[in-house]
Amino acid sequence: MPDRNVLNSWKEIARYMGRTVRTLQRWEEECELPIHRPRGRKRSAVFALPTEIDAWLRDCPVRAERSSSGQQVLETAASGALLLRRRGSRS
Repeated sequence: MPDRNVLNSWKEIARYMGRTVRTLQRWEEECELPIHRPRGRKRSAVFALPTEIDAWLRDCPVRAERSSSGQQVLETAASGALLLRRRGSRS
């Protein structure tokens, strides 16, 4: 039986979240879904921790729009806080 403390592939993460692999890859890029890669490589195997995924789902963006300055505005479901992020920025 696999260790449920770690999701060891895109398929396992997708099954856990009930979404497609492509959707999760988009969320990783656009919404900072907490996906990890060994040695920090951009194109390697991935893994995720269910506790981080659950926390991300509680606080994940529910709406994304562009501001007049070109920043992406994300509203989170839990706090209603607005986060400003430039396209391509990870912070």
